[in-house]
Amino acid sequence: MKKLDSLTCHQILKLSNILFFSGMGLLLLAWLMASVEDILPATALLAIPVIGGIVLVVAGLALAFGKLRCPYCGESLCLGGRLPTRLPQYCPGCGKKL
Repeated sequence: MKKLDSLTCHQILKLSNILFFSGMGLLLLAWLMASVEDILPATALLAIPVIGGIVLVVAGLALAFGKLRCPYCGESLCLGGRLPTRLPQYCPGCGKKL
């Protein structure tokens, strides 16, 4: 696999979205498992998808906020606390086309 520094901003966004939405899927699965009382009487099994989902969501957010930057000026593309689902056409900092 490529080093994280050699990935383009489009590849970083794709990886971030995969991590984030996989984690959300695991959290949804845990919620569905908790709503069915007959299948899982023990809550220890429920902790596995909850912890996994939280880890994946946090990893996706950390990757986006830490590494999703303009390749020209280094300005964050997650300004204002927003997690982009797609990249803007132009950098909000320098105005160059991404």
